[in-house]
Amino acid sequence: MTSPDHVFVDALGVCVHLELTGLTPAESDHIRALWAHCACAHAGETSVVIRAALDSNVLVLLDPADFDMVLGSFPELCERLSSLITRTAVAERATSLLMLHAGGVADPETGRAAVMVGPSGMGKTTATRILGREYVYVSDETIGFDAHLRIEPYLKPLALKDDLPASLGWKTQAAPESLGLRMTDAAAFDLGPLLFLDRIRTSADGEHAQGAQIVPIPADEAIHRLVEQVSYLASRETPIRRLRHLIEVAGGAYRVRYSEATSIAPVLAELFPGLRPVRYDRVLSRAIVSDEVSVGGRTHLFQDGRLIVLNEIATLIWHLSEFPTPLTLIEEAVWRAFGHPIGEGDVDELVTELTAAGLLIESSSEMELIR
Repeated sequence: MTSPDHVFVDALGVCVHLELTGLTPAESDHIRALWAHCACAHAGETSVVIRAALDSNVLVLLDPADFDMVLGSFPELCERLSSLITRTAVAERATSLLMLHAGGVADPETGRAAVMVGPSGMGKTTATRILGREYVYVSDETIGFDAHLRIEPYLKPLALKDDLPASLGWKTQAAPESLGLRMTDAAAFDLGPLLFLDRIRTSADGEHAQGAQIVPIPADEAIHRLVEQVSYLASRETPIRRLRHLIEVAGGAYRVRYSEATSIAPVLAELFPGLRPVRYDRVLSRAIVSDEVSVGGRTHLFQDGRLIVLNEIATLIWHLSEFPTPLTLIEEAVWRAFGHPIGEGDVDELVTELTAAGLLIESSSEMELIR
């Protein structure tokens, strides 16, 4: 048996060491090219090893017990390897990232990413493939949020069904740049629109070929939809509250009903312009209080023997600060809820008052967005 070739892949921050046996140099180079934008910069800090083998006489020349997979077809090996890399990385980051079954593209000017959520068959990869030519590619399959709701890019190859009979059971893997997708060296992206894809099958007469329809959906429905698309939800602390926080900071969630992926572009053109680059010099989180209760849109807090009553705007700021949240995202959420005329200064003044009262804790994040 020939010595294995070695490829190191950074998948969602997990360095995966691929040991590839039975591949020609050209086939190993092809896998390197597919994962070129996920090259692991710290190969010596490998978290996981995946052993894969290509054997035209499957189970004859190689002992399958020595490998995670032994396959006789190189295209199938590429597809199964991609799936295993993703599953492995998701399992490794189960407690450190909130991960959605979603695709994403980002505004190159602001770094804000549209997150397109949906089960298999809703067209996430197709939508990402089309929109990624105008916007920046983030991922076609898994979106991972850190504690500040920053998105770690996962620039994996895209899985395509093009020109393959369904009976084969696998998809062609294509490098992002080979599809004309826009790439960036950004270390992270920031939360933008939260979209649930609802693809309508186009009939033979083109009955459903109209443009995409976007409809806001209630927070409770959005939570139910997200629960079905979150990996390792039970491994997270307060998972439902974190999902509610994600929806609130995103400014709510939308259902996008469409038949052709190209029709989603005008939706993003409408949603992206209202967003700004996120600053991390001011990050807010709640202080611990003795008790709290919400009544009639106001929040009553009890702290240090004092009863403090928050008005509706201060209540929203309090809710949004349940987990550490950049002031930029809080301002946008307040503007969406109460109207932009309240002004940036008014939000800042309220934050200053809440901080002085010991209700909010303000910190700065050292993380910088690399553009």
